Amino acid sequence: VVTDPLTGLSQTIDSLSPGDSSSFEVTYDVKQIDFDTNGGGDGDIDNTATADSDQTDAVTADASVDLVFVPELTITKTANVSSVDEAGDDIIYAVEVENTGNVTLTNVLVTDPMTGLSETVASLAPGATVTFDRLYEATQGDFDTNGGGDGDIDNTATADSDQTEAADASATVSLRYGPSLTISKTANVASVDAAGDEIVYTVSVQNTGNVTLTNLVVTDPMTGLSETITSLAPGDSSSFEVAYTATQGDFDSNGGGDGDIDNTATADSDETDAVQASASVDLVTTASLVISKSANVASVDQAGDNIVYTVTVQNNGNVTLTNLVVNDPMTGLSETIPSLAPGDSSTFERTYEASQSDFDTNGGGDGDIDNTATADSDQTGAVQASAEVDVLYDPDLSIEKMADVESVDEAGDLINYTIAVSNTGNITLDGVMLSDDLIAASLDNDSDDNGVIDGDDGDGLLEVGESWTWTGQYMVTQADLDMANASSDNPYLLRNTATVDTDQTDPESATETVEIMKAVFEGLSPGYWKNTPEDWDGIALNQSFEDFFFGGQNDDIDWTVKTSQRGRDKFQTFDDITFMQALELTGGDAAALARGAVAAILNARDEDVTYRFTEDQIKAWVEAALTGEDLDIDGDGNTDFEGGDDAVEGLKDLFDYNNNLELM
Repeated sequence: VVTDPLTGLSQTIDSLSPGDSSSFEVTYDVKQIDFDTNGGGDGDIDNTATADSDQTDAVTADASVDLVFVPELTITKTANVSSVDEAGDDIIYAVEVENTGNVTLTNVLVTDPMTGLSETVASLAPGATVTFDRLYEATQGDFDTNGGGDGDIDNTATADSDQTEAADASATVSLRYGPSLTISKTANVASVDAAGDEIVYTVSVQNTGNVTLTNLVVTDPMTGLSETITSLAPGDSSSFEVAYTATQGDFDSNGGGDGDIDNTATADSDETDAVQASASVDLVTTASLVISKSANVASVDQAGDNIVYTVTVQNNGNVTLTNLVVNDPMTGLSETIPSLAPGDSSTFERTYEASQSDFDTNGGGDGDIDNTATADSDQTGAVQASAEVDVLYDPDLSIEKMADVESVDEAGDLINYTIAVSNTGNITLDGVMLSDDLIAASLDNDSDDNGVIDGDDGDGLLEVGESWTWTGQYMVTQADLDMANASSDNPYLLRNTATVDTDQTDPESATETVEIMKAVFEGLSPGYWKNTPEDWDGIALNQSFEDFFFGGQNDDIDWTVKTSQRGRDKFQTFDDITFMQALELTGGDAAALARGAVAAILNARDEDVTYRFTEDQIKAWVEAALTGEDLDIDGDGNTDFEGGDDAVEGLKDLFDYNNNLELM
């Protein structure tokens, strides 16, 4: 029987002859406990096999295998960032501990004082790892000391166990050490324009780095600023307000020649180099001259009007002006001022008398009198000021016409007319033209035959206030008397209109009237002639209306006549009517005109009636009105009634009036 308890061998050999042998191979898996106990303490694995038989005592054989006993611990440490640039930045450290030996480690203690890590792992098998993450917040002290002088944050973690020595691991995170100082300077104004103006400067310093600055000195010699700031943390700032009063020297030197006041402030600290900031305030060193001009009136309306001009010059700069010359050619002003201090002024008054030329040219064409004054000095360019006074350009003309009689009553009567034309405006007038159709042939404006228009001073210009005179004569004609007698106007006036025009004005007219004494007339009504056919003179009752007035039938007119049949009135339409039917027509428009026209013809024919119109006139008017033509009753070439309803109604009214006249 062969046995090996460690490997589990147990074999029986039934028979083994002398000299024979038998071998067995068995395997043993090394256990972790073998290493953990270091082979039971002797550093190896001991294995004993036993063989026994019926014929012998038991025999044993041993074999030892040494154990390589290696307890080992490794630690690593990493950071999630390679650098930080300001206090408060977070660093996450990862600490990893690994059993890199072949012995289970116990009571593994992991510490990292900077992050506060202190953890114990009871047991850590070979090959096993354990990791710890811890946060560290960079402090201002880290930056202020620049990481203790080496420019980084060093962090060391330690791991230890019952079986090993302590092991360390470190991680380094760089510090971006950046001490920085900035300074700014501003002024509360962009410019100053007079000595004594105050400039308030604001000087601000700021720690723009990540390191606390110490012994920070701020100076500004021009304003007397000198301040020390013991400590200024990153991001903090400090401001100072200081005032400076501009001096006359600043203006006199024009800021040293560059036109501004330059002011520089300086800041320095233990940790930085000095920095500077400047502020420039412009100097308004202006030699300036202004001139103004005004008139005492806004306008003038006639030659001879006086205009008083006031000219004022002022030094509105900050430099004294010398040899200041003021000129106004139109008024004769010419003055020199030796010296004029800033802010001072000088005033002059001069008078100008408006001329007729100012009015005749309408102020040179723009409607006003322009007057410009000029001022100049050694320090400035010339300046000008103008004043405009409106010219009331008022060309005006009047015409008056007078007759030497008030009325006439016979053909051949003479009417002597006098026409006076006057310049009633303020502009000299030329191109004077007079027209008068009634007496044009007899017009005379040189009664003394001296070659000069009556009333003119000999220059052929109708001057302001001047009047010219024309005379002319008119002889009354029979046509005038006939027109008067034919007119319904009472009294009838003979009108004579004269019109004058000039190059400068619109035409003006004047009318003079002389009454024409009218003859007396009478007229009998349509009703009279209807009821007394026996008085009709040479006209039959059945005389065709259209043949008489139109010389034939007019197909454009239909007549509606009221007739009586079997005791009842009935209206019938006819192409033509008789004179008697015309007198019997009812209604208005053409029917009313027809009634009046027949009565007018009978009145004109009757020897015992003194009628206003002739038969020819009546026939011509009726034909024109009933065929839609215009009517010229007076025969003066002007339309009295427009063709159509206006002519029919107007002629009807004319006949109605004259057919109902009693003898006057």
